[in-house]
Amino acid sequence: MQSPVDETATGISCTNCGYNLTHLPPGECPECGKAFDPDDLRTVNRIRANKSTPARAVVHALTWLFLVGAIGSVVVIIITELFWPVLSWFIDS
Repeated sequence: MQSPVDETATGISCTNCGYNLTHLPPGECPECGKAFDPDDLRTVNRIRANKSTPARAVVHALTWLFLVGAIGSVVVIIITELFWPVLSWFIDS
């Protein structure tokens, strides 16, 4: 029994090697030679559409900004604690 076609898919790839078979006629994969039929989902993998949205991009950017800020803060605290005797010598003089 053949699976229904996924309308959100943007292309097809080889089930054996992952080669992009989008827009190729039925036949053999140019990369590995495995037989495929674009209409038979048992012989191909569907390539999913990128579901990135502006909101996801903002969340992703803010997450990285938070992580970089948190790690930077920890690094500053560690460096300050390790080198305080040297730093205090410069500050006191």
